[in-house]
Amino acid sequence: MVLLGGMFSVVHADDINPPTLWQRGEPGSTFQQWEFSSDNINPAPDFLDNPFGTPVLTIYPAHAWEEEWGGHSGVWPLSGAMQTEIPNNRIPNDYKLIQIQLTWSTEIPVPVAPVFIIESDPTGEVTILDAETIILGPTGVPGAGPDWFHTTYLFKIVPNPNIETITISGTIMVDELVIDTICIPEPATLSLLALGSLVFLRRRRS
Repeated sequence: MVLLGGMFSVVHADDINPPTLWQRGEPGSTFQQWEFSSDNINPAPDFLDNPFGTPVLTIYPAHAWEEEWGGHSGVWPLSGAMQTEIPNNRIPNDYKLIQIQLTWSTEIPVPVAPVFIIESDPTGEVTILDAETIILGPTGVPGAGPDWFHTTYLFKIVPNPNIETITISGTIMVDELVIDTICIPEPATLSLLALGSLVFLRRRRS
């Protein structure tokens, strides 16, 4: 696991859609990426920047991990689910944005899109703000999905939860998972933060 800190711009493998509404390393943001380089069903993130804790990922596969499949290394034949809990900023915030990138194909010839379920504690309202899927290239695997896909989802949770659980399921082959999140403070909180900064600056200058 590689720990990352501060404002940064990093691109790894299929991390092709970094967030556009915020920068990684901003206050209140988190970043975690799994490349599944081993058969561990509870893998630590390969890259991590989460000041609120370490996310926990559990994979519930129907078949054994593939060291190489369809020209990609480290692939989980899901036919079940993978679930992760992302630790969060626990101060009151107005809402939470979650961006998920998934690199995947299908175990069967007919492409069936993965299912994403977002749960929060405490329970909040979850909406989809954006969704995009592109084709990366062929798998070349007879009897399986003909193409690799890269799907990006952007979710919003109101209000900001203490922790969110993300479940991904389907008859799919998963090569990579990237999750970015950020907590957006309430307007009143933003005003207090700005006031605190102003007072600090005045004290430094006096």
